[in-house]
Amino acid sequence: MSKKEVRLMPCLSFRQPFAAAVLAGAKRWENRTWGTAHRGDILVHASASRASLGAELPYGYAPHGGLIFGAVVGVVEVVDVVPFDESMDLWASGPLCWRLANPRRFVEPYPYRGQPGHLFGVPIDAALARLLRTVVAPGAE
Repeated sequence: MSKKEVRLMPCLSFRQPFAAAVLAGAKRWENRTWGTAHRGDILVHASASRASLGAELPYGYAPHGGLIFGAVVGVVEVVDVVPFDESMDLWASGPLCWRLANPRRFVEPYPYRGQPGHLFGVPIDAALARLLRTVVAPGAE
């Protein structure tokens, strides 16, 4: 009998309202003190923390609809990781800035306990695989 191989997808936790801003396509830079060699899609996890709810967001951004906490809520592509530069938009503050593109939100949240502070692997089960096939791009309602 062979063991079934479990596929993992990289995931990053974002506090709200930043997870919502990423998936809306408004936030194209993620600020971290650490970089990653990973390029390509990562899952967007909306942290259970409510510590950033009062944050003043650049460009007057306000999330539409209710915010989701403690769940994987979509996918975004990591295009690059670069040092902060003053010419970047107001979402960037560094010291390292992850360039994000191609955000896609799930039609429903996938409850999952996050692991703040690093990329972590989420097992792709049947429910998550279904959500990955039914992602919605910003503005495509």
